[in-house]
Amino acid sequence: MEVTKEGSRSWFFTAIYASLHEHLREYLWTQLHHFAQANREPWLLACDFNKTISLAERNHGGQDMERRCLKFRYWVENNGLIDLGFSGPNFTWSRGIMANKDALQRNIGHAVGDGTRTFFWRDIWATHKPLLEDSTSSVPQTSLTLTVADYCDQDRGWRWNDLRAYLQEDTLAKIASFEILEEGTEDRSFSLASSSRTFSLKSALSTLQQIQTPQPSDSWKWVWRLWVPQRVRMFVWLALQDKLLTNVNRVQRGLASDMRCLACDADTEDLDHILQKCPMAVSLWQALSTHSWRCVGNALDLKSWMLANANSKGSPTDWNTKFTLTLWYL
Repeated sequence: MEVTKEGSRSWFFTAIYASLHEHLREYLWTQLHHFAQANREPWLLACDFNKTISLAERNHGGQDMERRCLKFRYWVENNGLIDLGFSGPNFTWSRGIMANKDALQRNIGHAVGDGTRTFFWRDIWATHKPLLEDSTSSVPQTSLTLTVADYCDQDRGWRWNDLRAYLQEDTLAKIASFEILEEGTEDRSFSLASSSRTFSLKSALSTLQQIQTPQPSDSWKWVWRLWVPQRVRMFVWLALQDKLLTNVNRVQRGLASDMRCLACDADTEDLDHILQKCPMAVSLWQALSTHSWRCVGNALDLKSWMLANANSKGSPTDWNTKFTLTLWYL
């Protein structure tokens, strides 16, 4: 799809979900390669290639899988693609839910039946939070796996002597209001955020989205208002998110084995080194300062330093343009 806007350079957007079949994926790669060779406009791909560039992105794999990763990595590099990363869980959605299990449990309540499936201390059932958080003394680790039923006697009455050592009287009074039902009456889970007091996959995913989805922000708008070419704006945007392919990032992504700086032979070439600490960068910023174009906030961290200069209104009117073009040059 070609995206156009009056007064701006057009660009292309492609959304892809690659086939699970190897031969169809390779056909897709060929078609995308031909498009990349014929197109010189900016191009954004939102893709699930069903491939990875290294074994580090997988939870298993042998020599054959490593060979496939190398093949896909070569295709990515050959077409000049830059990985912008993603937001959300790694691998599958189910593993994403497990990674946020604690946060999800805070939104799940339990209606107790016979109490055999509800953890007494860890689950939310008697009050609006786990009873472990109301305990007046440390609960033994061995007790954390006990269920509600484990704290009842044969007549389904509460074992008060075991509970008084850990809970205050007002909490015990709330527990006393619960009646344990006959054996075989299942405990039921429900979403605390649901008005129907039911649990569903939809409610769990809704909770996950609230946990994982970053809130929209206007903090990036200034980047696209800079009076510089579009490719420089894109460079600044990628730099602020540390998505540029420095040697450190290339090693982390399995694209290289040496993270040294080729310009000065420093041990690590990260973005901070390239833009600020490399002797070539230092000499360039010093040369600019002799013309009264001095960077502000040199003691700040890299991102804050870039924001202070590229978005600064207290500097000369054209300083943010000179600053961002200098970053691009480096």
